[in-house]
Amino acid sequence: MRQTALAVIAALALQSIPGCSFLFMRRPPPLPVGPEPDVECTRSQTAPILDLSFTALPALALIGLCSPSSSPSSSSYVGPTFGHCDAGKAILGGVLMAAPWIASGIYGFHLSARCRAISADQAACRGGDATACSRLVPPPPVPEK
Repeated sequence: MRQTALAVIAALALQSIPGCSFLFMRRPPPLPVGPEPDVECTRSQTAPILDLSFTALPALALIGLCSPSSSPSSSSYVGPTFGHCDAGKAILGGVLMAAPWIASGIYGFHLSARCRAISADQAACRGGDATACSRLVPPPPVPEK
């Protein structure tokens, strides 16, 4: 019983953290960026993958709460029941619980893709690619007339 309570507390604690990407991803710097030195940001997609894997927790909870039961609950048993589950509310709750993790995962994939793109442009610019160099510097603002 004590181990079950600790597992539930641990699951709730994990669920309350907004997401690995929000907490651990190192953002790429804003443009302009020169070809030297290499940008220091998170290229890895580990954090967003972990974020999206944590979206499985609400789904597993939903399956556990709303899974069919084949045992009769009374002598007037007529077929499978879905426990004490209002499926609409359970799905809404699962989506609301998963939303921060999904948002963090999307944000993390965006940051890692941007970091890898800037790093690739820096390497190409050092190799003499003028197009890559132009992507490292945003165009000048258009003057107002």
